[in-house]
Amino acid sequence: MDGYRIERWSVEQYMDDVHTQIIQPEPTVQRGWSWTKEALNGLIWSAVSGMVFIPNLILAETKSESGIKSTYIVDGGHRTEALRRFRYGEYKVTNEIREPIVRYNRKKLNEEGKVVKNQYGDIIWETVEYDLRGKTYEDLPTELKRQLNKGQLAVTIYQNCEQGDLPTLVNIYNNHIAMNASQKALTYVGNFAKEIRKIKNTNEFLKDGTILTEKQKNDGIWERVISECVMGVYHFDNWKKAPKKICDYLNFNSTMEEYQQIEQYFNRIAPYSDKLENRKVADLFTLKDTVVWIMAFDKFDKLGLDDKNFGEFLNAFESMRNKEVNGVTWEELDENKSTKDKKVIKNKVDHILYLMKEFLGIEDNDALSNEENVKMTTENKNIIKEENIESDVCNNTQNSVQEIENNILEGIEQEDIEFYETMIEVVLPSNSELAQKAHDELVKLIDYSCEKDYDMALEKWLKTIDESVLISNNKTENYNNMKKLFIEYMLNQEKNVA
Repeated sequence: MDGYRIERWSVEQYMDDVHTQIIQPEPTVQRGWSWTKEALNGLIWSAVSGMVFIPNLILAETKSESGIKSTYIVDGGHRTEALRRFRYGEYKVTNEIREPIVRYNRKKLNEEGKVVKNQYGDIIWETVEYDLRGKTYEDLPTELKRQLNKGQLAVTIYQNCEQGDLPTLVNIYNNHIAMNASQKALTYVGNFAKEIRKIKNTNEFLKDGTILTEKQKNDGIWERVISECVMGVYHFDNWKKAPKKICDYLNFNSTMEEYQQIEQYFNRIAPYSDKLENRKVADLFTLKDTVVWIMAFDKFDKLGLDDKNFGEFLNAFESMRNKEVNGVTWEELDENKSTKDKKVIKNKVDHILYLMKEFLGIEDNDALSNEENVKMTTENKNIIKEENIESDVCNNTQNSVQEIENNILEGIEQEDIEFYETMIEVVLPSNSELAQKAHDELVKLIDYSCEKDYDMALEKWLKTIDESVLISNNKTENYNNMKKLFIEYMLNQEKNVA
């Protein structure tokens, strides 16, 4: 390898070389296509609008013994494929796009379709907006096609490489940790990101009054909890499961005052919760339940009572965990550690309010609807019927012999994928080999378990397995094996209960 050179190419020049296979993907170690539609659409918007710089593309040149030069993509394979799909593959931009509008200048035309000029004979130009949603490359107006094709790309080319240099270069350029769902979510709430960071870095309650960890702080979880609290208290009717969806909604619908009020709630609870001196209270403020307790405190605040009453209730709550309210205990409501379902959150808040009003001697205790709570009891107990499981065993056997495909997440909404990723973060340790090697398989298995209402059983099973459940390099085969083992686990649990 003889160093590198940097060149500027137009999108048209680069894509023509890709389309004619003068430039090819690195053939041995490059991963398969893994971008979401949102990522693909975002890259297309960047290229068509010309408003966002597309990161450097890294190429490597090799020569055969006969002197024939080949050029391979070392880094930028997904960016290249996204452009190719749009430019040549008739890809249609979907609704999963953060910014769908592009602006461009065109000659102004009169009602007869003729170019309008001013009194000096100069052409009059106008700026117009164009919505990319539902459009292919061929749908673009001529001006936007030209704008895309003339766009500039920075290309770094490693020269005179040996074939063995390519995997090394791929490793160097891909040896990084991508943003997780919570960290990425903060990029969608730019109007309040500075305030969120300030609360995260300075609030004593988050640091000392909850069981949120420093690892979770570094992983963006604290920021997520803050925004969940704002969403829960002020915008619960529009509750979203996925952190990105919450932040995107708050960016356009929240106010600075709402974030500041949540910080005040944190400060007011802090004297009654300390993980060193009063652990039983701090244990209530978990990743999944902090939003529940802050929503309950907001309701308490409206009663006009002294905060010490809420503090006394927090201290007494440990003795109420197994107290039934309409046939449900807190332990049963709290059994599913990873859910952010709106109905579950509401039932938890109502459960707390009922116990709190009873504890404080407030007589108008109508916090719970019997019918709704009984319904949620059945859902949370997650009774597994053996005949349904056996049916799933049969279906799983049939599915395992179908055509093998590696794109196993197709059909799962991006919002649900991000929600399932947070479930993985909660259930599996951060250094889990299984989580690192089988992301897609786990997401699909959680999607299946949520659809079948098996998610509580799945949570327990995942804690008993490791990467040995992965039997192949093929994601579909791995998923089918994991699903089979999980169903067998549920059958054994059912037999043990019987």
